[in-house]
Amino acid sequence: MIRWLRNLSIRHKAVLVVLLLSGFGLAIAGTAFLVHENMTHRASLRSSASTLADIVGYQSSAPLTFDDESELERILKSLDLEQDVVMACIYDETGALRARHEKKRLQQPPPPAVKTEGVELAEGFLHVFRPLSYDGEVIGTVYVRSDLPSQNERVKLFMIAAAVLLVVILL
Repeated sequence: MIRWLRNLSIRHKAVLVVLLLSGFGLAIAGTAFLVHENMTHRASLRSSASTLADIVGYQSSAPLTFDDESELERILKSLDLEQDVVMACIYDETGALRARHEKKRLQQPPPPAVKTEGVELAEGFLHVFRPLSYDGEVIGTVYVRSDLPSQNERVKLFMIAAAVLLVVILL
């Protein structure tokens, strides 16, 4: 390989150096964009899942207060319209599970024990816990579990697009 490089003219060596530097620059820029896109998308997922949990909590406060479990299940069933939501639960103030809904297409771990308010990424899912309140008093907790395949698909598509772009530019 070194002999091949030595036999190149100065002009071809300069072109090779420019191509290598351009490719390296594109790889660095693509990596930076991927990291930024990944972080932005995760923040967006957290925000939308938290908002969804807040909406479910707002709708569930009266049925939970008046022990209307069929209404709680109906509210949770409406989450079937959300593609990424795979499970949702409502717990009362003691931490007892009052309503649960999950999509049938997936084999899932059981719902977790009640935690304090928060959002976390674990086990390939986004877990959201939100307090449920009525007249300023905490009466329960809403839990929403979202799947993250859209995140993985976005990364795959970006990597394919970046590779194609790099090949086209370097040709």
